[in-house]
Amino acid sequence: MNRLIARLDDALNPIVVKELRQAVRGRFLAGILIFFLAVQLATLGIYLLSKGISSIDLVGGESYGEEVFGILAGILFFATVFCVPVYAAVRIYSERRGDGMALFHISTISPRRIVAGKLASNLVLSLLLFSACLPYLSFTYFLRGIDLPTVFVALSVGLMASVAGVQTAVFMASLQVTRMLRILIGLGGLSLLFVLWIAAFSTAVELSQAGVGSRLGSWSFWGPAMTVLFVGALLFGLVFSLSVAIITHGAANRARPVRLYALAAWLVTTAVTGYICFVHAERDVVQAWVSVILLLLAASYLPAVSARDRMSVRVAGEVPRSSVGRLAAFFLFSGSANGVAFTTLMIGLTVGVAAIFDHQLGNVLGELPSQHLGLCAYLLAYSLIGMLLQRHVLHRWIRPGHTWVVVLVLVAIASLTPPILGFLFAPDALSRSLNFDMWLILNPFAPFQSRLGELALRFALGLAATSMVLAGRWFLAQVRAFAAAPAERAASGTQALISDSEA
Repeated sequence: MNRLIARLDDALNPIVVKELRQAVRGRFLAGILIFFLAVQLATLGIYLLSKGISSIDLVGGESYGEEVFGILAGILFFATVFCVPVYAAVRIYSERRGDGMALFHISTISPRRIVAGKLASNLVLSLLLFSACLPYLSFTYFLRGIDLPTVFVALSVGLMASVAGVQTAVFMASLQVTRMLRILIGLGGLSLLFVLWIAAFSTAVELSQAGVGSRLGSWSFWGPAMTVLFVGALLFGLVFSLSVAIITHGAANRARPVRLYALAAWLVTTAVTGYICFVHAERDVVQAWVSVILLLLAASYLPAVSARDRMSVRVAGEVPRSSVGRLAAFFLFSGSANGVAFTTLMIGLTVGVAAIFDHQLGNVLGELPSQHLGLCAYLLAYSLIGMLLQRHVLHRWIRPGHTWVVVLVLVAIASLTPPILGFLFAPDALSRSLNFDMWLILNPFAPFQSRLGELALRFALGLAATSMVLAGRWFLAQVRAFAAAPAERAASGTQALISDSEA
């Protein structure tokens, strides 16, 4: 038993131990729990006194449980879905200031365990708040109008939203950006957490009104629930892998775990979509699959062109020496050209599989694949053009890691300038076209316009082909540079990295 306890003690994540130790040694955690208990007690007491509820009302009177549960759940979800993620983000940001980032890199703890420890420690805080509120939430059962299975299912929704909020906060706080961008990302993160809180709270209220206790044994409940859990788990894993890649040292091949996860998730979702479509005849699933996958892949062009152009000696030492192995490994290594090639390959595979599904299911997708293909082509073109501008024009002011900002500015200029010029110089022609027609031909979402669908797709493919020709020299240079380093250089590079870490 002592040996087992020692192994379990060594297996504990040290980040969890550190975070919880700091939390319990101070008065912050105890103060928050006491304050939360007081708020719950005051809320419940004031509500019961305002309604004049007596013991007779609890036996045969009106139903108050649903309303009380909504009030208490709103307070609990605000603390766990909004406040706990904000606390996690502030903690990570304070640790990364100054020399904190160097401590992340020289620590013997792997980046994966660091992110997992941050997530687990904040999840423990959420569970403490849930445990503090559970007696009051369970008391709503005695106020009639709500059953205990509904209470626990609604609380599960809040707990999952809390986990998603903490993981999102960890990801955003880990981004290495300038102070101005950090402020903008922080405001966006607060807005996202607020929306997540509203969504979790409204879902819990809807569940309490509908009641799910009688449907727990039917597929009408578990089918949608398992779908939401499956999609949420995939998105959670993606954000988790991205967070690990961000805090990994730049000299390492930090893109490989993310792309391996993306490839595995693509294979799993493709198999599940095919099973649902061909076995259960649910054809609407393929539309959601195509839309989500292609939107995520289109957005992947922005971080891809923001990667570094040169490999470190340590990463070059991991390149296979055979031609076939080097070709396969090219898509899984860090680098701007590698990321663009991997994303383009995945888009091609997705469009091909979507065409097979569409043919077998009888044209259920319609223009959806071509519309998303046009969006991907637009973002590929703007990403390559932004990359060329950063490398050859703006390199003195903007680092390669901020190329995505150049791409977003370029997209905004290309999307807004033509309509503004049309409004200034041709107001009559613009007023005759409610959909703006050709004025929106440079907008990445032009393929979704009914009047510009096919024309916008052709224009996007032509623009993407032109940008690929312009960036061809840059791409071929990176392909030729993707070669295995000599063993002596790789060993010296690893030793230099170890020496820097020890220093």
